[in-house]
Amino acid sequence: MRIIHKIFVSLKSAIILIGILTVLSVLGTLVPQNLDAVEYIRRYPRIGHMILSLGFDDMYRSAPFRTCLWLLSISTVTCIITRWKSTYRKLSARLERASAREISAYESGRPVSGPMKQDWPREFAAIRTDEDGVQICLNTSGKI
Repeated sequence: MRIIHKIFVSLKSAIILIGILTVLSVLGTLVPQNLDAVEYIRRYPRIGHMILSLGFDDMYRSAPFRTCLWLLSISTVTCIITRWKSTYRKLSARLERASAREISAYESGRPVSGPMKQDWPREFAAIRTDEDGVQICLNTSGKI
């Protein structure tokens, strides 16, 4: 189960699925859609039967196209849920570690405790103070 989860969350699998969808869309554009079976056999004598058996005569309703679209949708939803869980855990851990003094200082706009301020230059790209004296930190490290 964990391997399947890793596959769905990986960027590589999403790019592959998008590539397959692109190829199928190009085929759907190049091959005339919704013609009679006889017309496909007449126009494409060598691959007419394959076009009909794979459902490429109606590409956007064919099983390969829909399967690829479903897999991409599942991959996207799985990735969103995984990232949301990770962000929620980090935020919850930060809130649990914060002292009452830090929380009250943040609410009133006063500076927070010293040790936390010393860590800011490493964690944040820039610190700005607005007109009310509240410090705004621009985070580029990806940490919360």
